[in-house]
Amino acid sequence: MTAVKGKTPIAYSVDSYVMNTMARYLRALGLTVDTPVTEIKFGEVTYTFDTSSSAWKKGEDTLVSAVVEAQNSAIQNVTFTLVDADGYSVDVNFIATGVDIHLDSYGYEKITIIE
Repeated sequence: MTAVKGKTPIAYSVDSYVMNTMARYLRALGLTVDTPVTEIKFGEVTYTFDTSSSAWKKGEDTLVSAVVEAQNSAIQNVTFTLVDADGYSVDVNFIATGVDIHLDSYGYEKITIIE
């Protein structure tokens, strides 16, 4: 099998799926009508929702790009702080721990998702 960005095709696909799921969740937080979330903090950086690009941004940097860079493209365990207009906040953990990639008896990669 040909490696994609240093990963097997299955591992790359799983990482991409997890990243896309997280990105859709974050986008929904910004697009939801009357959302109480006005900011998302990741590490020491605060992001606000940019309606023109439908992304959480600080300047030209997006939250999703920052997470992918910090996680080395494998989003496994990420903590965000969601903040409302009054300054109240809650930490949200995005965790992907239930994926097992293994070879079957023929040498093909198989994915088991544990829920």
